[in-house]
Amino acid sequence: EKYSKNWAEGQILIPIKIDNYILDVEKYQIPKEYSEEYWSNIELVRQNNIINYEDFVNLSNCIEFQKQIKKLIKDSLKKTGKG
Repeated sequence: EKYSKNWAEGQILIPIKIDNYILDVEKYQIPKEYSEEYWSNIELVRQNNIINYEDFVNLSNCIEFQKQIKKLIKDSLKKTGKG
């Protein structure tokens, strides 16, 4: 409901991964007073908006790198029902 209201008001959340925090953090690391809401937000972003490219950054073979990126994009689109 909160997100629908923000979306209707033109407030759009576009997550940008600048480090691995969103992928590495565990629920117990979040202060208890915020843990339920924060954790549900983290799970939502993990499931729908973040792709971990870390395994592919160090590939020296450009063709293999491109194949892996295409596969990640395809898999991501399938999850959203757009692929």
